[in-house]
Amino acid sequence: MRRFSLYLRGKIYYAKFFDPKTKKFTSGLSTGETRKNEALAAVYSWEKHGREIVRGRPATTPEGLLTYSQIIGALEAGNLTAQQMRNIATKAGEILETMEPTSPGFIEFLKEFWDFENSPYIRERLSYGHKFGEGWSKTMGARVKYWEDFLGPEAAARTRLKDITADKIREFQQWVSGQGIAPRTQNGATDCAAVALKWAAEREKIPADPTKGLRKFAPNYKRRGILDPAEARGIFLVPWRDERARVANLLAATTGLRAGEILALKLENVGLDRISVNFSWNTIEKRKSTKTGECREVPILESVRAELLALAKKNPHKDGYIFYGVKPDEPANKESLLKNLRTAFIEFTWPRIAKEQDQEELKARELAREEFTARALAFHGWRHFYVSNIASATDQRTVQQIAGHKSAAMSEHYANHALETNFQKASRAVSEVFEGTFGEVVDFPKEARG
Repeated sequence: MRRFSLYLRGKIYYAKFFDPKTKKFTSGLSTGETRKNEALAAVYSWEKHGREIVRGRPATTPEGLLTYSQIIGALEAGNLTAQQMRNIATKAGEILETMEPTSPGFIEFLKEFWDFENSPYIRERLSYGHKFGEGWSKTMGARVKYWEDFLGPEAAARTRLKDITADKIREFQQWVSGQGIAPRTQNGATDCAAVALKWAAEREKIPADPTKGLRKFAPNYKRRGILDPAEARGIFLVPWRDERARVANLLAATTGLRAGEILALKLENVGLDRISVNFSWNTIEKRKSTKTGECREVPILESVRAELLALAKKNPHKDGYIFYGVKPDEPANKESLLKNLRTAFIEFTWPRIAKEQDQEELKARELAREEFTARALAFHGWRHFYVSNIASATDQRTVQQIAGHKSAAMSEHYANHALETNFQKASRAVSEVFEGTFGEVVDFPKEARG
């Protein structure tokens, strides 16, 4: 019986070797030769010395090829048990791991994925003009810890990116739901891996996307408390320990600006009847674009504008920040705005509690603090206070424009004169709505009183 068969495929000669066990020829192997004599010489050399590397493929001997054929024949013959087949598959997988490029470690991949400086995902998004803040990358990077805790030290060290399956993600979700954190944080911890896995699948770093069909936890947002007009007025009538915090809270109540937008304000942003909101502040990215990435103009009461200008004159650093901080080129601490709001609320509220519940001052103050927390009052609540009050005096489109709400319902092609018309409508609404609330706190122009 012939040991091999030589045949021409196109212009190249191929060889098949006969396997006496299976009584079949192996698959053809290219000799890389176009002449029969040279092809025969190559095959004889393979039989004697083993097959040389051809076109980048590893050396293979005829004996090795026959062994491969014997293995395939044995598998196809059905002479092996199911357990033996599984053992062979496991062993083959282990050997394959040493032959193919190793899948990156799962935890290491996540940490790099959310590293603002080194992430290919973040670089890609930024190159396409999408916004991606360094603060958000740090938030997501911190959530990798949930996956480390879920896997445990040993498993976290050996788990590869390709090892994360849909079942493993669902198992994580069940685990994280029992960690005593809010649904929003549970979803964030899941997304920490899900976004990375989806990106890896799209770039064929893993064979399939395990996040397809992934379900999320239903949100259970705690509604922020909103002060009523009488409370809002009373809070600004009591003494404040920090003038910057008082003015910042008053500005938030009468403009709906976010805390970061207020802290980023400089004198150049204050006009005669409006504030230009084009920056926001956080401790990581410093002075950056606003949350929506867009600029807007917000009406400001004349008396509040005067307070801003007076406060700016007290800035010892002369760096332009109205709500100046301890260090040059940095505004005040965001937490101080809430801390002073809570203190003012307690100062205003405790006498009422003492009278209603017949309590001593110390106990009444303690109950006032508990009420502040129970009602979920926060600095951001001023934004809800502003929008809910002004919404009754003007139309939704104007509220969206002034408050800086990103909405699909808002067209991007509004004309400039329409925007100015909306601004004037909002300006009148602000004066009309807040005169009753803050009439004792700030002065209102006579023409606004109608």
